[in-house]
Amino acid sequence: MKILLIYIFLYLLPRVCIGENIDFDKYNHQTCSYLNNKLSIFKKNDAMFSSSYCIDDGEEIINNSILISGKKYELRDFKKTEIISRRINLEAISIYKVNKNYPLLIILFSEEFCCYPQLDGKNYRIYLYKIYRDKKNNEFKFISSDYILGENVSGFDGISDKRMIFRLRNIEEIKKYLKMGAILDN
Repeated sequence: MKILLIYIFLYLLPRVCIGENIDFDKYNHQTCSYLNNKLSIFKKNDAMFSSSYCIDDGEEIINNSILISGKKYELRDFKKTEIISRRINLEAISIYKVNKNYPLLIILFSEEFCCYPQLDGKNYRIYLYKIYRDKKNNEFKFISSDYILGENVSGFDGISDKRMIFRLRNIEEIKKYLKMGAILDN
């Protein structure tokens, strides 16, 4: 009798496991990780920046949004552009304020490349948004303002055929550049 039960168990076991594996694989195509940061735009911690890094069938993308006063505002996504790159990253976010001008949201992304003799370093991309607030109905507008940086909106830091240096690879350097007068008269 024990042998018969073992045969039945061994006969049914692969069918049960295969069925579970098929169902599991069916829903396991996307992997995401999430990041939330508090920002102070008009007052302390009045906004939440949310970012999700997702890999979906081999495509890498970082989705970005900001939550202010309970309302969600979608910002531009950042996608992996080069097949030979290793990974895309959200490097930093910050708010830049100058006098009475509109606050500026700075988002810094990078795309990593590895291993000389191919590209070895990071390609940086900066997204800038002027933030406008309508005080009557408490609505916000995020206006893309990358043009402020001109050709410095992106650049490579690393080794190609020669050593290349991109100065604006962190928030401190971006703010210094903006402070030098490249900003906010427009």
